[in-house]
Parts: sequence; structure tokens; C-alpha cells
Amino acid sequence: MITGLCDEYPKLLARHRELFVAVLLIFIFLCALPTTTYGGMYVVELLNDYGTGNPILFIVFVEAAAVCWFYGAERFASDVQKML
Repeated sequence: MITGLCDEYPKLLARHRELFVAVLLIFIFLCALPTTTYGGMYVVELLNDYGTGNPILFIVFVEAAAVCWFYGAERFASDVQKML
């Protein structure tokens, strides 16, 4: 994620990469902090029940459709074949 964002926005993030990484790690830490409390098992259970399944399947379908639409299915299949 860090490399992808730094490659996408080099002028903005290249000069301040260390600061960007620090802010991102603090954000991830704060998002994960509730899972360490007494109610953390409940939070993890909510994430397991409602954070997976259909939403992930929908996101994968939309990504696949976008790749086929913008890049082309034949070019994508050819690139995958070259990589394999």
C-alpha cells in the first residue's frame, strides 16, 4: 500500500515518505486498538460476520470488470500467461 501510493503520487509523498509511513502506521494502530480491549473479541466477531463474504466478492467482481473494461481481457490474459 505504501509503495503503491508513493509511486502514484511521487511529487507529494516522495519528499515526505517517512512522515507518510509514520502517519499511516499510527492510523492502522488506532484502528486495531479496539481489538485489544475487553470488547475486542466482540469487535473481531463483528468484523468476521459482516466484513467478509458478499462485500469482498462484490469488490473482486468490480475489480475484474474494471480490468477487463479498461485494459482488455485479451491483453490481461496474455500478461498473466507471460507471468506464469
